[in-house]
Amino acid sequence: MEKQNVPNTWKFSEILTILKPNKDETDPNSYRPISLSNVDYKIFTKILAKRLRDIIPDIINEDQYGFVKNRKLADPIRNILNILNHATEKKSKVLILKLDFCKAFDSIDHKYLNRLCEECNMGGKVCKVIKELYSENKATILVNGTQTRQININRGTKQGCPLSPALFSLAIEPLANLVRNNPVIKGYKMGKEDIKINLYADDVMIILGEVEESLQSLVKTVKDFGKTSGLTINLGKSEILHKNLTWEELKKVQNIMGVKLGKKKMKYLGVDIPKNINNIIQMNYNHLWKNISKQIITWGKKFRDISTRLKIYKMKILPKFLFLFQTLPVNIPTNLLKKWDNSMKQWVVGGNKNRIANFLYYSKQEMGSWGAPSLGIYYEASQLARLLEFELEGSKKWVQTEKEANNWQRGTLLGERIDRKDLKNLKAGPCFSML
Repeated sequence: MEKQNVPNTWKFSEILTILKPNKDETDPNSYRPISLSNVDYKIFTKILAKRLRDIIPDIINEDQYGFVKNRKLADPIRNILNILNHATEKKSKVLILKLDFCKAFDSIDHKYLNRLCEECNMGGKVCKVIKELYSENKATILVNGTQTRQININRGTKQGCPLSPALFSLAIEPLANLVRNNPVIKGYKMGKEDIKINLYADDVMIILGEVEESLQSLVKTVKDFGKTSGLTINLGKSEILHKNLTWEELKKVQNIMGVKLGKKKMKYLGVDIPKNINNIIQMNYNHLWKNISKQIITWGKKFRDISTRLKIYKMKILPKFLFLFQTLPVNIPTNLLKKWDNSMKQWVVGGNKNRIANFLYYSKQEMGSWGAPSLGIYYEASQLARLLEFELEGSKKWVQTEKEANNWQRGTLLGERIDRKDLKNLKAGPCFSML
């Protein structure tokens, strides 16, 4: 750090290509490049990334949730659901546009990145080290076990480098600022907030309350940003969801953006966002359970002992449910949770009748029991954790958005004892009052 010089070996990478799931093997765009760098390089960049972690939240606005300390994946998902719910109840117009970046992490111009570090006042030594790390980079590509000749790398952050997530979040922040500060781009009004943009790294959602002028200005802003940064948007692959827009307004959107109309859902950060907010359970939980039901039939033929099935349940099935519990603010009927629990117990035990008492099945292994997870209890715990965040993190933007969407009234629920029977009466999200 003192001399701001790095070894030449740190500037060299071996790029390994990994085929994306369900993609054409003959298409070069179907492969994800991963940069393999020396261990000493990764140790150094990990130390640097940990030092930057504490200052990045002060540089990057609350609208960016990706790779920023104390910000969660669930927050931007809940924001979009809250906006859709609010627009449904208030019969307000809203257009949600999901922008598709072309090779986002591989496109950032290194000169732009160096200028940005200096403008963000990250410190002279840090800026010089980052500039040195990204100057005169070379790489070879490993194809079918054979290395290609060395090529010069003038764009992109190294995928696999501990520093890359923070640098990308920093690189895309000027675009977010341009959108936020553009008076022509009209966001969606919720109380005092004018919500225009929602980001998780390169997953960018634009929220508009007015269509034609806002979209034209947005397209120009994005194109101008691309000329400076190297990041470009594929408008044809971008997606939209809307509420209460007229057909004339939708045709204007299609003419400006070139997007397809008539979509009933949008995939965002691993969750299906439905146009009709009442379809959250059907599109997410029911779809997940359908896939799991098919999968456990296959697993059941291979693994017949209870301990192995229980490990599969904890490692392969529970995390998928837990992800949805933590991200989707929806009231799951008690009978549905019991159905899932009973079905999983029947599969784990391996018999048509559940001969093991629930106390022995669900209690901790330290007590001589099986220690099986209960989806119902995990669901309740996830909702209570969110209630705690409402009380402890009330100043955060996502909390304000959710409270505004649901007319949240501050109460004393967390100061009182809450019994399990009372959980069904709690309302903590956009869909609790609708389903």
